[in-house]
Amino acid sequence: MTDSPQPLTASKPRRGSLKVLFLTVFIDLVGFSIIFPLFPDMLEHYLEHDGVDSLVGRLAAWLQGLSGTTDPESQRLYTTALFGGVLGSLYSVLQFIFAPIWGRLSDRTGRRPILLISISGLAIAYVVWAFAGSFLLLVISRLLAGLMGGNISVATAAVADMTGTRDRAKGMGMIGA
Repeated sequence: MTDSPQPLTASKPRRGSLKVLFLTVFIDLVGFSIIFPLFPDMLEHYLEHDGVDSLVGRLAAWLQGLSGTTDPESQRLYTTALFGGVLGSLYSVLQFIFAPIWGRLSDRTGRRPILLISISGLAIAYVVWAFAGSFLLLVISRLLAGLMGGNISVATAAVADMTGTRDRAKGMGMIGA
């Protein structure tokens, strides 16, 4: 007799697999929020580097107009906050759009290939961000990270597949934590 592979719905989840899924979700969430404290310096850096006539310069000018104040200190504060909102929303909107797409693809092709593709894409996005010499490269890296960040739904589905009915709440709690 040959041993056939166990289905993913085994009653006892493999602890290593759950740790990898937890790490995947953790990296996605950190990838979303790690940029927040850097917004003020990033705005100044890219304005100096790319200039006021560039994409970031036009964005900053538009955001200053939205700030609704003429006080330079308040204008800088509001512009930086709005700049952070724009960059943060790029990631979130794409994550929201691509979560069901990644989920559907993982139903067809399997959870593991989709998780490997999306984690690799996140790694590439973070490398592009680390070496982004221009604001356009920063935006591209955030777009790619958001697109790949939709894999949280796949990780959640993988936990549901791996855990039995009895342990499912525990697995989902771990992912949700």
